[in-house]
Formats: sequence, structure tokens, C-alpha cells
Amino acid sequence: MPKRVLVVEVDPFVRSLVDEVLSAADHDVELLSSASEAWSRLEKGEQFDLIIISGGEIELLRRVREDARTTDVPVILMSGADPVPFKVVCTDLGATFLSKPFSIDQLLALVGSRVEMGVAPDALAF
Repeated sequence: MPKRVLVVEVDPFVRSLVDEVLSAADHDVELLSSASEAWSRLEKGEQFDLIIISGGEIELLRRVREDARTTDVPVILMSGADPVPFKVVCTDLGATFLSKPFSIDQLLALVGSRVEMGVAPDALAF
């Protein structure tokens, strides 16, 4: 079943790739390049089944978890930096970590598991 996915990614290449992959899997993808723009949309009450956030936007992840309207939305945090600190943050905030570069199969598997299982610890990190 198609899900509504918010993707917050500063890199236009990664943003485009994620859009192409998830759209081909019949998801409704909303692409944004900044955390402030994403938070503005979430604050206005827009609802998503999954949020994918670039690693540089950890504050957005914190806000999502603290807000009652979005606290239960599954979140994937993706980064190409040292994964250890990001995995700790993800575990603490109930998100899942995806290390860049990632394969299309990894992205699809993780998105599928997140929208089926909802919020969970970092047990399925790639």
C-alpha cells in the first residue's frame, strides 16, 4: 500500500535518487531540502507515514520526537559520516539509521520495515 513519505535531504542527487526509488515503489514522496521547511509543514499538521532525514538535521529528529503530533511517525536518519554517533542518537530517539552510500535494496527494505512496524529502536540499521 502506498505511503506518504517526507524526505529532508540537502544533497540534490541523493534527494532525487530517494524520490525516484520510492516513487517507483508507489509511495507518495514529498521532497524538501531544509529542516526548517520540513518543520513548518509538520507544524501546520501535514501528516506523513514516514520521515527520512539527512544526518545534518538531528534537531529536526528531536523536534519530531518531542511533538505529540509526530512522535509516533517512523524516522530514518541517513548519513555518510561516522555512523557510531548517529546510531546512538537514533537509538535514543527511536529512529533507524541508514549509512550512505546505501543500495536501492537497503533503502526499500528499510522503508518497508519502518512503515510496517512503526517506531522502533535501531535494530534494523544498515
